[in-house]
Amino acid sequence: MSPHEKLIFYSVLLSVIATYAWWVHFRVWIFRQDLFLIRDRLWDQALLAGELDNPHHRAARDALNGFIRLAPYLSVSSLAMFLLSEEKGAGSAGVASAGAAPKAVEDARLALIRRIRRFLLAETITGICGCVILGLMVSPKMAMKQVNKWVSQIVDSKEVWESDIRGCPRNAILST
Repeated sequence: MSPHEKLIFYSVLLSVIATYAWWVHFRVWIFRQDLFLIRDRLWDQALLAGELDNPHHRAARDALNGFIRLAPYLSVSSLAMFLLSEEKGAGSAGVASAGAAPKAVEDARLALIRRIRRFLLAETITGICGCVILGLMVSPKMAMKQVNKWVSQIVDSKEVWESDIRGCPRNAILST
């Protein structure tokens, strides 16, 4: 390989690495902005309906705030660890708690599930590879149904939106 070819090869390699590093940070920023948008729409709809004190609205806002806070740590591997560590029925009193939730809360919950699914499966290399493998093993429709179930389990869990990051109290995280 001539020196010119080496220079071109290493320049392209360095560009790919820099672009990937930029993309990793940028996609988290976009994900958080989308979650802020979902949360703001929910608040606007609850304000118009006069349901700001509704426990379903409060739980949905807490869940959204938790995912905004945990966005940099959300990954396919963290999803797998969460699903493997959670006991059946433990801590799942979040957004889908007892009673009928208002339509605005259900719409926000579905938007959150869709956005998390896209963040984990369509915007990461591991997610795309996992989708291809799942698609080869089972039908894509069945695979997406299972992924929706897993993401719903996380969205509905109190553990996510009450968890501390790196041992910091919740209020310290929100004030930064």
